Amino acid sequence: MKQNVVTDEYLALQRGVIERQQEAKSRIQQQVLEEIKQWDDEVLTLPVVPQSSIPFNSDQYQEVVNDMIDYLKETTTGLEESLNQLQTWVKEAPIKECMKRALEFDTEYFLSEAEKHDVSPWMPHYIAEQALRPFLQVVAEHLAAKKLPLNGEKQCPCCGEPARLATLEKSGEKWLACPRCEMTWQQKRLVCIHCQYDNHDSLSYITVEEDEIAHAEVCSHCHKYLKVIDKRKTFVKKSTALLDLETIHLDFIVQEEGYKEARDDDEGVS
Repeated sequence: MKQNVVTDEYLALQRGVIERQQEAKSRIQQQVLEEIKQWDDEVLTLPVVPQSSIPFNSDQYQEVVNDMIDYLKETTTGLEESLNQLQTWVKEAPIKECMKRALEFDTEYFLSEAEKHDVSPWMPHYIAEQALRPFLQVVAEHLAAKKLPLNGEKQCPCCGEPARLATLEKSGEKWLACPRCEMTWQQKRLVCIHCQYDNHDSLSYITVEEDEIAHAEVCSHCHKYLKVIDKRKTFVKKSTALLDLETIHLDFIVQEEGYKEARDDDEGVS
């Protein structure tokens, strides 16, 4: 299987989305930090955002949603009619409900909305998710600064995304990294993140020829996997979301071998 299963055009599009997310993050940061200030005096339950009342301003969220739609209009062809329909949906949609459903990764809700409003099936969830990420990233940075007592959680401590990607740092430490909110937390090197089974014989690795940077760690006990990026072999700094996308060939290969993501068992965002 070729490594470049994602087209160059889609990679370029997603890089642009990530740049827009960074711009949005700068705009919303102060407001989000103000909203979560009360967390500093609370004992937080993990994952933090799903266990709390949603601390995001709905007007700001709608602004980021529209910004994402405008970006797609600027950079894609053949989608203008669908994007116009999507903008109409955004004006009519209960924006707080959209935030909640995006946080829960509620695919069925957005498919239903797409059908009701005659919008391309993939668009509502994609836009709602991409617009949510800058808010989650602000929270993740705040939580990282608090130095929570984390110990290899199998869900992202910030947003609840199932662990599916890790990095090996130059120090040799292994860190889990969330593609949604960019939160990182440390993990033991030789233990399955999904079932916590620590029999070394149960862990093995699937590699791709000519790819020295990425491999998949698979567990024969729970039949799940974790993608691992060896940062010791690359000097290019990239967001976790982009690393996840660029290694999607590993997902195809590993799943063909019968291994599953955590989300396949509904262990995802709650």
